[in-house]
Amino acid sequence: MRRISILLLLSLFLFSSLGCQSLQMSMARRYTEPGPPDVPEGVRAIRDIEFAVSPQGPLLLDLYLPEEPPGEALPVLLYVFGGGWMLGNKHQVTRVDGQSMATQGYAVVSSQYRLSSAAIFPAQIEDVKAAIRWIRVNADAYGLDGDRIGLWGPSAGGHLVALAGTSGDAVSLDYLVSAYPDVSTRVQAVVDFFGPTDLSQADAHRLDGGTEYEAEGSFAQRFVGGSLAENAELVQLANPINYVDAEDPPFLIVHGDADPTVPFHQSELLAAALEEAGVDVNLHRVEGGGHGRGGDFGSETIEDLVLEFLDSHLKPSRR
Repeated sequence: MRRISILLLLSLFLFSSLGCQSLQMSMARRYTEPGPPDVPEGVRAIRDIEFAVSPQGPLLLDLYLPEEPPGEALPVLLYVFGGGWMLGNKHQVTRVDGQSMATQGYAVVSSQYRLSSAAIFPAQIEDVKAAIRWIRVNADAYGLDGDRIGLWGPSAGGHLVALAGTSGDAVSLDYLVSAYPDVSTRVQAVVDFFGPTDLSQADAHRLDGGTEYEAEGSFAQRFVGGSLAENAELVQLANPINYVDAEDPPFLIVHGDADPTVPFHQSELLAAALEEAGVDVNLHRVEGGGHGRGGDFGSETIEDLVLEFLDSHLKPSRR
């Protein structure tokens, strides 16, 4: 059985903070703006499907399916890329070899969302939820199971999948771009790799004691359109922990305890809130792990952890 490659965690975020220094930006672009990935053997790709239209233009997704239809509807894994909400694209699914999940009983969707250079929050979560709605509305046409949807994302993508998972159908977030506003955006499983969960507390727990999140021009400031303190209401709307309740889906959270970019404390906050609400949550602490590298990132331990979690909650037919 072909395993998921977690090479993303070795190379996706080599820059060490959310700052926007030129060297960091150059390195970030190198690792977060790949071209279209090769299609693995046994998989067919349907690329650039329009799933919504935003004020900035059409939004596209790629769909990876097994070449041989299994004869029953496939559970869906929606991959949401990272890059500080400012960099990257849907082709990043190759960093985890996510498209190969189509050989293991899943349909894989990798969708774009508006970057903060085009629109500030809540544009990004609107787009993720629009992709979830598109999956449900078009499930029959592509042989998908709209009742078995899982989310997976790293860093900024981890934040967005966590927010989508906890907010469910919350009316406090407007879904301006979806053509199907009455379709549910609740999902059945979330894999959050080292995503921010409470931006207002991030600087207080940085390993270097700095204030990078509130630094002028930081990725976080670009995300909300200015100072976090001056946009406190918007920051609170963006924090996944503020939506946690007992109806949330199961969560797998993976985070390095030596992460210099997104403090490990961010995942501790979310895990504690989910546990208190009675939600099934597993926080995997990567000892000595940084922002997606070091520790046991890239090991079979994490590969197995992700596969077992998805299988247990989305139950593909391959086993």
